Amino acid sequence: MRNRVYYNRIVPDALEDHRILLHFARTHGTDCQCNDQVMGGKLSRLLKSADRLTEEFVGLLDARDRFHTCNEGMFLDSRSFDQDETLMAKVYKRRDWTLEVPADERTYEIFCRTLVRRLIEISGASWNEAGFKAVFNPDWDGHQPLEEMFKGVLGERPQIRS
Repeated sequence: MRNRVYYNRIVPDALEDHRILLHFARTHGTDCQCNDQVMGGKLSRLLKSADRLTEEFVGLLDARDRFHTCNEGMFLDSRSFDQDETLMAKVYKRRDWTLEVPADERTYEIFCRTLVRRLIEISGASWNEAGFKAVFNPDWDGHQPLEEMFKGVLGERPQIRS
């Protein structure tokens, strides 16, 4: 996921005007307070959502004692992340800010689909794209649990959150 964010946000900054990248490097650290100035903090919240979902994914695997399932001789095909034609085409064009938010949204959806699909695979069930689309909430600020997406793909009714 961070590779996609890199190509969607950082690479265009670097290619369009090095001053932007230099300013960012000089003024932004781990203690930076500018989060609200960068897309109202939306990019930062996207990365935090990815971290939250990753932690939940590991927790779900651990709870089922399946963390190492199918590791031997297996690998995650990362082409959907790293070789996405839509995303990579942006790198060679003049920066268009209107394309960056949709690219972030696509990144989030691909990330969630990848984690849920892996859980489905490990559980022995069949992937149900229509089920995923029906349950997936593209708003990463909504903090949709991974388990809710997983159960939705399995066809289980998700519990209503209060």
